[in-house]
Amino acid sequence: MPYRAFRTLFVMVGSVTHLDFVWLLANALNACMAFPKLVSLVLLSPVVRKVTTDYFTGKAQSVPVRYKMAASK
Repeated sequence: MPYRAFRTLFVMVGSVTHLDFVWLLANALNACMAFPKLVSLVLLSPVVRKVTTDYFTGKAQSVPVRYKMAASK
C-alpha cells in the first residue's frame, strides 16, 4: 500500500515540475539505492576473498570445497 501512495505522489510531482528536477530526483534516489549495496560489497570483500582462495586451492588439488549455507540445515 505505501508503494501505491509514493507512486501516485511522484507521478503528480513529476507531472508539474521541471524535467531537470525530475532527473535530479531520479539520480538522487538511485544513489540512495546504490549506497547500501556498496557498503555491503566493502564489508563482504574479505569473505569473498577467502572463499575464492579456498575454491581455487581445492580445485587445483582436485578436492571439492563445500560450504554450508546459513539458511540450509
